[in-house]
Amino acid sequence: MLSLKFKQIIVSLLLLLLIFATQAWAQEAVVVIGQDLKVYARAMEGFKEGFNFPFKEFTLSSATQSDDEILDEVALVSPKLICAVGPKAAQAVKIKFPDIPLVFTLVSNPYQYNLNDKNISGISLDVSPEDQFSYLRKILPQATTLGVIYNAERNENMIIEAEEIIKKYGFKLVKKVVEDKSGVPDAIDFFESQKVDAFWIITDPVVANSVVLERLLLYSFSNKVPLVCPAAIFVKKGGLFSVSVSYKKLGEQMADIANKVFLGVKRIEDFGILWPENARLTINMNTANKLGITVSDEVLATAGKVFSD
Repeated sequence: MLSLKFKQIIVSLLLLLLIFATQAWAQEAVVVIGQDLKVYARAMEGFKEGFNFPFKEFTLSSATQSDDEILDEVALVSPKLICAVGPKAAQAVKIKFPDIPLVFTLVSNPYQYNLNDKNISGISLDVSPEDQFSYLRKILPQATTLGVIYNAERNENMIIEAEEIIKKYGFKLVKKVVEDKSGVPDAIDFFESQKVDAFWIITDPVVANSVVLERLLLYSFSNKVPLVCPAAIFVKKGGLFSVSVSYKKLGEQMADIANKVFLGVKRIEDFGILWPENARLTINMNTANKLGITVSDEVLATAGKVFSD
């Protein structure tokens, strides 16, 4: 039989081991946030709820420290895994810590930042084109052509992927490439002469901005061409629908990958770049009525948000 004193010694040793293990975990997981933004905070809410281990948090764009100084502090932690929120953080971590596994989120078109690299995984901010085209086919069952304006340097890879996906939905993609915002008016004029059944606005800063949206809305209502939008705010202003994501859910999805990589359940290369899960439909019924589009009750029942009178 073990003596009471010996049992107490064993318990004390186990407690010390638990404390040391907890401290080690805290030093092995790090989150780097690109800057102090509300959308990043929402993603962090999801991450904190989903990640199962202690971690240290660092925010770039500080008023008192340079980004290099903050990243030097990250290095002192000797992290086993780094998570990054936003493109700035993801790029900085990739350059500073190329040998440490990186999981990112809230990055639009990660390929433009060369985040499709070894030792990196993450969730794109962009919704899968398949989710968008699936809803488009339900909302416009007779449509055959879909127009898009894009910057090739930023989004050629997305367009190539979309062209493969779009085939099974029976659409043809009519494309117009622009180098910058100055080329957008001529591109819209091009579509004035081309008959398309809907227009797809992708998350390309050349196109997806308030100035271009005003012009596209004029084109949309003048030509009875509905806009498939990248976010609910575009739908609120007059686009027909969007399939968009919850920033908190993106944080939860990042946490899920991070848990598995941190525990060694899966290698980071097993994930690659993923599309967001739990995308939701937002639809503007005022726009649908103006364009003479009938939206089925079945589709409306799946919508997370409906704008109507």
